[in-house]
Amino acid sequence: MGSSPLMNSTTAKIFCHFIYVLGPSLSLFERQPPNPHVAFTPGAGLQGPQNVWSYTVPMLSLSHPPLMHAILALSSLHISKLTKGPSHPSLLHYHIALRRLGKAIASDKHRGHVATLSATLLLGYYETMAAEHDKWSSHIHGAKQLLKEIDFDRVARRVEILDEQDRINQQQQREGGGPGGEQQQHLQTEGQLWPPPPPQPGQQPSMLRLRKMRKQQVYNDADENFASMLSGHGRGGGGGGGGGTAAGTTTTKELDVMQLQADMFWWFAKMDCYQSLVSGCPLVLDYIYWSQCPPRARIGTLGMSYGSSDHYFLLLGRLCAFQEKDLKRKKAVQRANGGMWIPPPELGGPPRGMAGRGAGGMGRGGMQGPPPGWTGPPPPGWGRGGPPQGMGMGGPPGMGFPGGPPAGMGPPNGMGGPPNGIGGPPPGMNGMPGMNGENIQYGMAPAPPGPPRVPPAFAQNFPELSRENEQRHQSQNEPPEDLTAATLEAEREWSAIQHAFHVFQQSLGEEYQPLPIEYMPVQNTPFGAAIYYRTYSIATLQMLYYMAMIVLERCHPSMPAVTMMAAGVAAPKTARMAIDIARVTAGLVPTDPNGQINPALGAGLIESSMPLFFAAVQYQEQAQRDWVVRKLREITRLTGWATASRVLLGCQRAWERAAEMGKGPRYERPPFEEEGEFFYEWNLGPGGAAAAAVAEAGNGEGRYLWGR
Repeated sequence: MGSSPLMNSTTAKIFCHFIYVLGPSLSLFERQPPNPHVAFTPGAGLQGPQNVWSYTVPMLSLSHPPLMHAILALSSLHISKLTKGPSHPSLLHYHIALRRLGKAIASDKHRGHVATLSATLLLGYYETMAAEHDKWSSHIHGAKQLLKEIDFDRVARRVEILDEQDRINQQQQREGGGPGGEQQQHLQTEGQLWPPPPPQPGQQPSMLRLRKMRKQQVYNDADENFASMLSGHGRGGGGGGGGGTAAGTTTTKELDVMQLQADMFWWFAKMDCYQSLVSGCPLVLDYIYWSQCPPRARIGTLGMSYGSSDHYFLLLGRLCAFQEKDLKRKKAVQRANGGMWIPPPELGGPPRGMAGRGAGGMGRGGMQGPPPGWTGPPPPGWGRGGPPQGMGMGGPPGMGFPGGPPAGMGPPNGMGGPPNGIGGPPPGMNGMPGMNGENIQYGMAPAPPGPPRVPPAFAQNFPELSRENEQRHQSQNEPPEDLTAATLEAEREWSAIQHAFHVFQQSLGEEYQPLPIEYMPVQNTPFGAAIYYRTYSIATLQMLYYMAMIVLERCHPSMPAVTMMAAGVAAPKTARMAIDIARVTAGLVPTDPNGQINPALGAGLIESSMPLFFAAVQYQEQAQRDWVVRKLREITRLTGWATASRVLLGCQRAWERAAEMGKGPRYERPPFEEEGEFFYEWNLGPGGAAAAAVAEAGNGEGRYLWGR
């Protein structure tokens, strides 16, 4: 411990800040509730709550320097955001973590360690707190390579055995005939073989109980058929692993590692979904690999919301994969229609059968004029390239773009969503979508101009990773061979995903429904009364569900390829869900603008930022927009999560662009913006780079220069 950073008292306080404040706010969906005050109570031992972020990962970092410095970098950045203090301590630990992580990745011995994966993901989350989303994307691509090297089939089988035995022990304790207390704690010691040796003849009933519980698990806990329905994949995660693997023995320590690997996978899955939804880019980890790590618990169980969230992100990943895949078809259809989006009949377009070969994706031939058989003037708004004006875009008061979405409306400027250098709408994007070629922004925010970048350490040790990214980037513009068949297949897949989301919501159960009105304190908002749920995790999951349904409507095969244009076209259908997102956000808690919050509420507020972004771009009433501005500023101030400020700037730019196109009321930003204070500037300042080098080369002494 002589060279440990924790020997410095200031650094130790930063480490404790991660355990007690930041760690519990990283995720609401984990196996154990974060309660470090109990976990680190003397005498608690292995019986205390071992939350992954407030106990497991910090304890693991004590023997893994890259993870330790990743924790210190993230924690010190969080402190600087909350206190508006200097960011130099964070940068020093960040650069040390990068260097140490590069050495670990270059080592065959350390690359597969779960701490290496955890450090990579923490550095990725660091970028979201700093609002540096290009670097966030880079870390996600690096984590993908580490995840692909994990045998998740073996992980799933081993964790199933551990959960099985845990249930047996609990049953034996209730019946008074099994191990408990000190004996159970002894069985959990490091190095104990698991499962235990075959029972003695007198213990035969325990084996019968084991078989009964295994059979029950097939029907209740595994949920393999349900997860397969959500993912659209066949049952089973593919091959891998030799025969008899599940019946073998393993140590409790190995099983703990496997559980942590599963926890890291689902945290990665959430970030992967978000970067794909916002940018319109493919999932970093191909969706075919997602079913290899099954959800950690069954859906709809109160107190085990992580199981429901795993099923949700499994389904959301399917939606992301569909959206990116169907974008190729939509681009081809648009080219076949002479660069125009032709709406379906229910949205004011020409009758079916009169729209020509390209309007519905039926063929590859170009169409430079009106559809065959069309007589009379073009539909209103056709000449500008936007959807017809007068499609019934009213919706509830204050929702949707009056008269249709902005013609050629690009993504919001300043939205720092993932990945790779999110800036603003591209230059020259002032006309009809589809006519400016490479300048079109198809996602909620600009996509990277080239193939995704990977961290230097991964690029050096995995040269095939860069080649794979290059090939995937080139394949994004490859149109399908048969547009007719591709369109029919897209409609079938969209309907299947819609059905899966409906089944998902029904499977949550009564505990996941809003609280009755008598339990809900009245809190009026511009969207109506606030909606309350039993827990922050349930409220967050419902917001995420509404967000997914909004995305689902906007990516329907008949919608425009440009997401921000589709947002206006689909506004009547998504209006109710967009309003409910704001009502649920308001119901998290009526926060005191001058007070502080607990970490669980902070996690819920951070999670609400993404649903708010997808909903707020279609708000029209000034009161609703002002509420969003106040709420996102509040989230930024209370949590230190700078991406919330980027979300706010994205919403503001969307409102301004809608007004410029004559599709929304005028919006003016306040003269003095606070968002700039939260943007992390990647500049060490004079002598900063040299200080970082000294910190790395100083064998521990130099790394505390900032604390003197």
